[in-house]
Amino acid sequence: MEHDQSRSLAFVLNHQSEAESISGVVELLDHFGVDVKRVDPDGLRDHIRTLPNLEKHANHYLVATPAGLTSLEESKDGCESLDCTERFQGTFLFGLNPESQLPMCLEPLSGGAFEEASLTERYQISDRLVEVCGPMSGLTIDSSLEVPPFLFSHGSRGTPAEPIIFCDGGWLFARVRGGSSEAFAATSACTVALGAEQTSNLKASSLVSELLPFLMWIRHTFSDSGWQLADCGANLIIDDPLLKPEYGFLDLTELLDLVGPDFAATIGFIPCNHKRTAPSFATRVREKYPQFSICVHGCYHSRGEFGNRPDSELIELAHVAHRDMEHHRESTSIPFENVMVFPQGIFSANAMKCLRRAGYLAAVNTEILDVGNNAGVEMRSLLQPAVLCHGGAPLLLRRNVTDDISSIALDLLIGKPCLLVAHHDYFSEGMQPLKALLSAIHNLSASLTWTNLEAIVGMNYWIRPNGAGETRVRLFTEAARMEAPAHSGRLLFEKAREGNSDTLRVLVGGTPVEFESREGLLTWGVQSDDYLSLNIEIEYERTPPLSKSVFSQSHRMRWKIRRSLSEIRDDYLMKATGIYGFLQAARRQMKRSGAG
Repeated sequence: MEHDQSRSLAFVLNHQSEAESISGVVELLDHFGVDVKRVDPDGLRDHIRTLPNLEKHANHYLVATPAGLTSLEESKDGCESLDCTERFQGTFLFGLNPESQLPMCLEPLSGGAFEEASLTERYQISDRLVEVCGPMSGLTIDSSLEVPPFLFSHGSRGTPAEPIIFCDGGWLFARVRGGSSEAFAATSACTVALGAEQTSNLKASSLVSELLPFLMWIRHTFSDSGWQLADCGANLIIDDPLLKPEYGFLDLTELLDLVGPDFAATIGFIPCNHKRTAPSFATRVREKYPQFSICVHGCYHSRGEFGNRPDSELIELAHVAHRDMEHHRESTSIPFENVMVFPQGIFSANAMKCLRRAGYLAAVNTEILDVGNNAGVEMRSLLQPAVLCHGGAPLLLRRNVTDDISSIALDLLIGKPCLLVAHHDYFSEGMQPLKALLSAIHNLSASLTWTNLEAIVGMNYWIRPNGAGETRVRLFTEAARMEAPAHSGRLLFEKAREGNSDTLRVLVGGTPVEFESREGLLTWGVQSDDYLSLNIEIEYERTPPLSKSVFSQSHRMRWKIRRSLSEIRDDYLMKATGIYGFLQAARRQMKRSGAG
């Protein structure tokens, strides 16, 4: 397909000796919706010669390694010298090291001097380049790397060099500005493989070298042409509490006072507790909707109940949980989010499929390991708003409130919602730790939309201009709600089609539209002028509830007894003097010994 001249284009310079790292950059650019043209030195020089009067192209960018630039210089055929770094709107050079020959534009960085960092440096993200660093701006990251990177020796004073990621030993990532051009330089190679399996969520501390410089540059340089999250939702999910004034260390009345435009919370409500909400407290909860809501947290909250089970059991648990939440809604008039949070974070790919077949919008989880297949997910799944590879309901990931703030910022930089999880023991010192965390998150981004989970599911799409009056929309959930972009002309929708689920219908504003299913994508288009807002629904085949339970009465009774004992632990034992501290110390010791 011919490139639309109105869109930015990244020219990636090939070099055989660094093919793997170069391929990694190309994959990242493509993943985030950047148009890429991979060229050899002769092809790049031919392109430069086509520019009028050898002027720079306003939206073309050069991506190269030092070896690539050297081969470009060596490929000259007797014609006039062309400084490629000055013929592009911007340049990104990566993989620089002591053996690199720096181009003239990077001389202000270190004059060619490098230092070697340790594996556990404390890196600082510049607070002066918010337009580049985004939500990472001003943060400190204690690295945990497998390979020590090289660092530029500190740049000379009075030069146009600016550090972006740096530590006491030198600069890892920097920018040099000259006139209307800017050159970015990273000492690290791109070793992130989008197809590599990951068994836990991303941490900024382990990606400060191999991912952050590339991600920051892509998000900054292609902010108008790459994929962007249209609206970033945020919510704190607190697992397990009953809806009563106090549960364990959590004072729900104080939490209700805290929710508002700048904070939204969801209780992960255990469905078998549907008869235990006091009518007087239900009134208080209803008044705070949608900033305060409840979602489905398991069924009986038994260990691994949505883990490695037969489909018949998973379908029943999903339907029973939904039925009990409906009973709770009918008796209390408290709405609930049609979103599942798995007990103990244990789930399987089959459970994700069964949630879709039972009509759930999505699942939210802390863990990413599919226990049914003992498999993680590809890196690419963690660089988008939701995990879709299980072929069922979309999986949105959340962060623990005790996670480092830099990993929360990383999610925002990627273009993911800000979802957090806590349990009642987080509130052992009252609301002050939560207030401090909310303040820190507000410093990352003041534009977060704190709202309920179903609304966040509906925001889970990326959008980018496509040229020629078209706008592309990439969905990550089966239900989306969006305002029609002004002057966008035709909207081209796409949604990854994972697994073998048959799509029955695609609805836009309640009206079925024609769609195509090919090459792993569902695609369809509408004229935006026909809509003020768009509600998108993708319908799949449903499995009705079973006529007879596959679980015995004794099974269900054991689960309820276990839950009652857990509540006694949370409400009484953990709050008793000395016992909570003993349990915490025992838990820490188990983790250190590997038993946890």
